[in-house]
Amino acid sequence: MLRDTRGFPQRVGASGVDARLGSARASTPTPSRQALPDLRYEPLGVYLDPDAPRSAGYWRCFATHTGPFDPPGLAPTGKRVEFEGADFYEFRDGKLIRERSVFDMADVMRQLGVLPPTGGRAERLTMRLANLRTRLGRRS
Repeated sequence: MLRDTRGFPQRVGASGVDARLGSARASTPTPSRQALPDLRYEPLGVYLDPDAPRSAGYWRCFATHTGPFDPPGLAPTGKRVEFEGADFYEFRDGKLIRERSVFDMADVMRQLGVLPPTGGRAERLTMRLANLRTRLGRRS
């Protein structure tokens, strides 16, 4: 999943990227925040680009799925999830102007029981059905 926030109002200097963005991120309303209200971030590293006004942060999250994911409208499961991701920040005039967040949503959906486990029989069947649909679509 990719989340892109432009025009972020937080003023940040390079030395305060990790702590200040973590608190700003925690207060940002997102579909993930509604589905995972106890979402907790653990920073794993911050990387600054010495030649450009940008940085990246690598993190791990822990949460319980107690609210609906919207979209796609997945009802709360009560299951705990743990996943890793990264944020990419761009700055202009000392302000954060763009944030892009990436993480493996398929992994989160596997942990919630929506997608079958990797390498299992159900995953192989799902791939066969997807390939069949592709082949049938080419005949049209």
